[in-house]
Amino acid sequence: MDQKCNSFPNIEYINSDVLHLDRKYYSGLKKIVMYEALQHFSTQQLVKLLDKLSSLRIGSLIFFGSIPNKEKLKIYYDTEEKYAFYLQRESEGKPHIGQWWSMEEIERLVSKRGFKATYLPQEPTLYTAYYRFDVLLEKLQ
Repeated sequence: MDQKCNSFPNIEYINSDVLHLDRKYYSGLKKIVMYEALQHFSTQQLVKLLDKLSSLRIGSLIFFGSIPNKEKLKIYYDTEEKYAFYLQRESEGKPHIGQWWSMEEIERLVSKRGFKATYLPQEPTLYTAYYRFDVLLEKLQ
Protein backbone atom coordinates (compact mmCIF):
# COMPACT_ATOMS: atom_id res chain seq x y z
CA MET A 1 0.00 0.00 0.00
CA ASP A 2 1.28 3.43 -0.88
CA GLN A 3 1.35 5.26 2.43
CA LYS A 4 2.23 8.52 0.73
CA CYS A 5 -1.04 8.53 -1.24
CA ASN A 6 -3.09 7.17 1.64
CA SER A 7 -1.80 9.41 4.38
CA PHE A 8 -3.85 11.42 6.85
CA PRO A 9 -2.88 13.00 10.18
CA ASN A 10 -5.08 10.57 12.11
CA ILE A 11 -3.81 7.37 10.42
CA GLU A 12 -0.66 5.51 11.37
CA TYR A 13 0.66 2.51 9.44
CA ILE A 14 2.58 -0.06 11.42
CA ASN A 15 4.47 -2.97 9.91
CA SER A 16 5.01 -5.13 12.96
CA ASP A 17 3.90 -8.25 14.74
CA VAL A 18 0.91 -7.08 16.81
CA LEU A 19 1.70 -9.69 19.44
CA HIS A 20 5.05 -8.05 20.15
CA LEU A 21 3.89 -4.45 20.45
CA ASP A 22 3.93 -3.13 24.02
CA ARG A 23 0.49 -3.19 25.66
CA LYS A 24 0.82 0.57 26.35
CA TYR A 25 0.82 1.20 22.59
CA TYR A 26 -2.81 0.14 22.31
CA SER A 27 -4.11 2.36 25.13
CA GLY A 28 -4.49 5.47 22.95
CA LEU A 29 -6.11 3.80 19.95
CA LYS A 30 -9.81 4.15 19.14
CA LYS A 31 -10.03 2.06 15.96
CA ILE A 32 -8.05 -0.92 14.69
CA VAL A 33 -8.46 -2.69 11.36
CA MET A 34 -6.98 -6.10 10.56
CA TYR A 35 -7.97 -7.61 7.23
CA GLU A 36 -7.35 -11.24 6.26
CA ALA A 37 -5.11 -11.58 9.31
CA LEU A 38 -7.10 -13.58 11.85
CA GLN A 39 -6.68 -16.78 9.84
CA HIS A 40 -2.98 -16.61 10.70
CA PHE A 41 -3.65 -16.54 14.47
CA SER A 42 -4.00 -19.58 16.70
CA THR A 43 -6.56 -19.45 19.48
CA GLN A 44 -3.76 -18.77 21.98
CA GLN A 45 -2.44 -15.91 19.85
CA LEU A 46 -5.88 -14.32 19.56
CA VAL A 47 -6.26 -14.56 23.35
CA LYS A 48 -2.86 -12.87 23.77
CA LEU A 49 -3.89 -10.08 21.37
CA LEU A 50 -7.25 -9.58 23.09
CA ASP A 51 -5.49 -9.40 26.46
CA LYS A 52 -3.20 -6.70 25.06
CA LEU A 53 -6.23 -4.85 23.70
CA SER A 54 -7.86 -4.84 27.11
CA SER A 55 -6.23 -1.44 27.66
CA LEU A 56 -8.41 0.12 24.94
CA ARG A 57 -10.91 2.75 26.03
CA ILE A 58 -14.58 1.90 26.30
CA GLY A 59 -16.18 2.39 22.90
CA SER A 60 -13.02 1.57 20.93
CA LEU A 61 -13.61 -0.52 17.81
CA ILE A 62 -11.68 -3.40 16.26
CA PHE A 63 -12.56 -4.70 12.81
CA PHE A 64 -11.36 -8.16 11.84
CA GLY A 65 -12.19 -8.58 8.17
CA SER A 66 -12.37 -11.60 5.90
CA ILE A 67 -12.28 -14.44 8.43
CA PRO A 68 -12.57 -17.99 7.06
CA ASN A 69 -15.89 -19.34 8.38
CA LYS A 70 -15.52 -22.83 9.85
CA GLU A 71 -19.18 -23.51 9.12
CA LYS A 72 -18.50 -22.99 5.41
CA LEU A 73 -15.30 -25.02 5.17
CA LYS A 74 -16.95 -27.73 3.07
CA ILE A 75 -18.47 -25.09 0.79
CA TYR A 76 -14.93 -23.91 0.03
CA TYR A 77 -13.43 -27.41 -0.19
CA ASP A 78 -16.41 -28.58 -2.21
CA THR A 79 -15.09 -31.79 -3.75
CA GLU A 80 -13.61 -34.92 -2.22
CA GLU A 81 -10.23 -34.02 -3.74
CA LYS A 82 -10.25 -30.50 -2.33
CA TYR A 83 -11.31 -31.70 1.12
CA ALA A 84 -8.61 -34.41 1.06
CA PHE A 85 -6.08 -31.68 0.21
CA TYR A 86 -7.31 -29.66 3.20
CA LEU A 87 -7.00 -32.65 5.52
CA GLN A 88 -3.55 -33.50 4.20
CA ARG A 89 -2.26 -29.96 4.76
CA GLU A 90 -3.77 -29.91 8.26
CA SER A 91 -2.11 -33.23 9.14
CA GLU A 92 1.24 -31.87 7.93
CA GLY A 93 0.83 -28.79 10.14
CA LYS A 94 0.81 -26.56 7.04
CA PRO A 95 -2.75 -25.25 6.78
CA HIS A 96 -3.73 -24.19 3.28
CA ILE A 97 -5.56 -21.04 4.32
CA GLY A 98 -4.88 -20.95 8.04
CA GLN A 99 -7.31 -21.23 10.92
CA TRP A 100 -11.00 -21.45 10.16
CA TRP A 101 -13.05 -19.72 12.88
CA SER A 102 -16.61 -20.13 14.04
CA MET A 103 -18.55 -17.13 15.28
CA GLU A 104 -19.17 -19.04 18.51
CA GLU A 105 -15.41 -19.45 19.13
CA ILE A 106 -14.79 -15.76 18.60
CA GLU A 107 -17.79 -14.84 20.73
CA ARG A 108 -16.54 -16.98 23.61
CA LEU A 109 -13.07 -15.42 23.51
CA VAL A 110 -14.08 -11.78 23.11
CA SER A 111 -16.99 -11.70 25.56
CA LYS A 112 -14.72 -12.93 28.36
CA ARG A 113 -12.48 -9.93 27.70
CA GLY A 114 -15.04 -7.13 27.70
CA PHE A 115 -15.86 -6.92 24.00
CA LYS A 116 -19.19 -7.04 22.19
CA ALA A 117 -19.03 -8.75 18.79
CA THR A 118 -21.19 -7.85 15.80
CA TYR A 119 -20.88 -10.32 12.94
CA LEU A 120 -21.19 -9.00 9.42
CA PRO A 121 -21.54 -10.76 6.10
CA GLN A 122 -19.01 -9.69 3.54
CA GLU A 123 -20.02 -7.50 0.64
CA PRO A 124 -21.61 -10.01 -1.78
CA THR A 125 -19.50 -8.79 -4.71
CA LEU A 126 -16.28 -9.91 -2.99
CA TYR A 127 -14.94 -13.19 -4.32
CA THR A 128 -14.47 -14.39 -0.73
CA ALA A 129 -18.01 -13.60 0.46
CA TYR A 130 -19.27 -17.16 0.11
CA TYR A 131 -16.93 -18.57 2.77
CA ARG A 132 -15.78 -15.65 4.95
CA PHE A 133 -17.29 -13.19 7.42
CA ASP A 134 -16.29 -9.99 9.19
CA VAL A 135 -16.59 -9.08 12.86
CA LEU A 136 -16.66 -5.69 14.54
CA LEU A 137 -15.65 -5.67 18.22
CA GLU A 138 -16.61 -2.88 20.58
CA LYS A 139 -14.85 -2.46 23.92
CA LEU A 140 -17.54 -2.42 26.62
CA GLN A 141 -15.59 -2.47 29.87
